[in-house]
Amino acid sequence: MTPAGSSDRDRILEATDLVALVGETAPLQPKGREHVGLCPFHEDRHPSLAIVTHKGNAFFKCHACGASGSAFDYVMRTQGMDFREALVHLADRAGIELTDRRDQTGDTSLRAQLRMANSRAASFFQRTLADPAVGGAARALL
Repeated sequence: MTPAGSSDRDRILEATDLVALVGETAPLQPKGREHVGLCPFHEDRHPSLAIVTHKGNAFFKCHACGASGSAFDYVMRTQGMDFREALVHLADRAGIELTDRRDQTGDTSLRAQLRMANSRAASFFQRTLADPAVGGAARALL
């Protein structure tokens, strides 16, 4: 069971069976505590892709080309998705509803915060440039 405060990413990774996910695009065979198969990221003739699930967080690793990562990395590479698309795809696949990251004041994403900071900086510099005393040297240079 995942703690109440855990992130969507952690909940999705916990709910995703990496062996089943990879097995949809690359046939896998059990080998000890791991599963192995042909790597979909390069021309592979001998099983070099290992799926490791017994060391805590499940991950894949190709011992030939070096490709590795979590379920998110696998989906991003095999399906050409960015992280957000992979997050939504795996959440849908696992039946997990993503947490709404907005509050009553609107979008609080990093992108929105950066837009707000840039807008405030632009206003400051416009006022400074227009100020007769402070902006004179800058206007002369321009």
